[in-house]
Amino acid sequence: MPSKFVYSITTGRSGTVFLTELLKANVANATVLHERLGFPYMGINCPDSAHSTAFNFVGNVPPVQAFWQHKLSLDAATQQETFIEISHVLAKAGLVENLYHLPSDSEIHLIALKRDIFKIYRSYINRHDFSNPGFTWLFTLDSRYPNTIVDAKPFQQCGLFGNALWYVYEVFARQEYYRLLTEDTANIHFHTVWLEELIKPEGASQLLEDLGIESAGDTVVIPPKQNAGPSSELPEEQMELAEKVFRRFRCDPVELGATYYRTGRTLATPKRS
Repeated sequence: MPSKFVYSITTGRSGTVFLTELLKANVANATVLHERLGFPYMGINCPDSAHSTAFNFVGNVPPVQAFWQHKLSLDAATQQETFIEISHVLAKAGLVENLYHLPSDSEIHLIALKRDIFKIYRSYINRHDFSNPGFTWLFTLDSRYPNTIVDAKPFQQCGLFGNALWYVYEVFARQEYYRLLTEDTANIHFHTVWLEELIKPEGASQLLEDLGIESAGDTVVIPPKQNAGPSSELPEEQMELAEKVFRRFRCDPVELGATYYRTGRTLATPKRS
């Protein structure tokens, strides 16, 4: 049974594959997994649309809790000393709210993986991911959810571009919310990591040290660039529009997440105005 668990809180398109490969190459005696999507993982090791939409509509209700109890019991049944799952999906459906299902004497690390906001936003626009509501229900967040930190209504006026940008801000706000939510929990350790620093030996070494995990080698191994986006870019006219939307809706998601927490609101038990 693992004594240490490591999970991520992030947007996707933020370096999750790189982080996974970094940990695989440098952590001894560990199960290291990337996003477990599709059959047979959805609804078992990864929340499916029913869990994601329920959490983001009505909070940490019994069906959501039941999923996490089962999923985390499977994680706890693995054989290595450290269990690591780097996935952008888990925390958006109630992972943090349900970490109490892990053994009470375990050490839990949460990695808030960040990347330049515009680069994440542009990557989603290039991939047209937010043109399909089914994609948002399964893998990201839907701007129509009532249980959110960042007000999505202004962003919705800009369609695909606005929804993609709102999503990045929302996850960054949730990272700060979860940092504050867990800061007084003795066995949960929160780490904010920027991809731009993680790709450097110094940044990678610092993360390994902060996680307190045994390195598999004498020096840190930096994996090659992972999961690059499509080589083609948006047409110039659309890229100008994307940049215009980005400039129009600049905000401070960290402050929004902190304000949400400090006013006593929670994602687990949302209150309707």
